[in-house]
Amino acid sequence: MSPQPPRPEDLAIARIREADLADLRWHWGEVYAIWWQAGQFCAVRRDTGAICRRPGAGALRRELISDLEARPVEVR
Repeated sequence: MSPQPPRPEDLAIARIREADLADLRWHWGEVYAIWWQAGQFCAVRRDTGAICRRPGAGALRRELISDLEARPVEVR
């Protein structure tokens, strides 16, 4: 049995996810490494190694803002 081609709605979801990742990386990519894995948006803080996972880009965005407000990045 050959694999099924991707459905148009699956491709649309993947494009939205990639756009969300690009936006998160644009705003917070210097402080966090950001990726998608196992159905979650993920970020690891580059200075402490703290990891955050959230099911949506908006939820991760809110968490990153909260984290940076609580623990600002030290400029060296």
